[in-house]
Amino acid sequence: MGYTIDIDTGGTFTDCFLYGEGGVRTVKVPTTPHDLTVCFLGSIKAGARAYGLAIEELLHRTDIIRFSSTIGTNTIIQRDGTRLGLLLTRGAEALAPVRDAAARPPLIAPTMVIGLDEAVDEDGTVRRVPEPAAILEAAQQLIDRGARCLVVALDHAHCQAANERLVREVIKREYPRDYLGSVPVFLSSDLSTRPGYGLRINAAVLNAYIHAKHARLLYKAGEDLRRLGYRRTLFIGHNTGTVARVAKTRAINTYNSGPAAGLLGARAIGRMYGAQHVIATDMGGTSFDIGCVSAGQPGFSLEPDVEGFRCNLPMMAIRALGAGGGSIARLEQGVL
Repeated sequence: MGYTIDIDTGGTFTDCFLYGEGGVRTVKVPTTPHDLTVCFLGSIKAGARAYGLAIEELLHRTDIIRFSSTIGTNTIIQRDGTRLGLLLTRGAEALAPVRDAAARPPLIAPTMVIGLDEAVDEDGTVRRVPEPAAILEAAQQLIDRGARCLVVALDHAHCQAANERLVREVIKREYPRDYLGSVPVFLSSDLSTRPGYGLRINAAVLNAYIHAKHARLLYKAGEDLRRLGYRRTLFIGHNTGTVARVAKTRAINTYNSGPAAGLLGARAIGRMYGAQHVIATDMGGTSFDIGCVSAGQPGFSLEPDVEGFRCNLPMMAIRALGAGGGSIARLEQGVL
């Protein structure tokens, strides 16, 4: 029997659960925010020591590695994601998530939102195509203002994405991937084909906001594993309770993936005790996460609230509060 390794990286600690010859081992190492692959490998090394093995031998004998994290959650809570530029249908600028009800910095600055003159009907008929010159002018303005990533979210693109694809094509033709000035361009229609323009904008912005951190982490983690002799697939936990390869994972899929896995674990523990209704909580250093199991089924949301921003990407219902064990409380004008 080969080993299995399950890792969850939080904002403060990284936990590793291992199972194989010799039984179960659990280890915990500090999370290393400067380079999350350090704590990722550190947890595996600690697990190898717990079995009395070298890390190379453990990885050679490992059948599967699954990795989940709260990195997306913490990035949104701490507002340290990518500086974005957002292209919308002209007249829809008010739908951009440029304000935060909790008075935190917005996901995207108001000056980083530009409307394009285009139109698509509700039935998917393209009424007006955006002018390439206008697209390039808008993109250049956003890049000059500091955008490191562009998000394109046009009205009714969930049923007809032709205009969104045109915008990306025009931008990438001017800024091809091999140019140093190239920036990623994300389309809302690639992420969600469900109706609800404002919800789709939020989903696209959230995904792009946390994308860069995840791309750096996950691809480097996979490369580090291969260098140490691991020849199987690194699987990434998703907030739907599933896993997938890095190449088939979008950043927003990982939001609350650690707590989602924990909720499935809570359901399993509940079944052991004959409990069909369970409340699961997870106190981390950065956030406090809450989920529920009702009638044996984990909570699921079709329009989840992601740190105060509703989106139309179905995921397991986890409420993450920015009040972890390492939080500092203070009073401001009599309000906690």
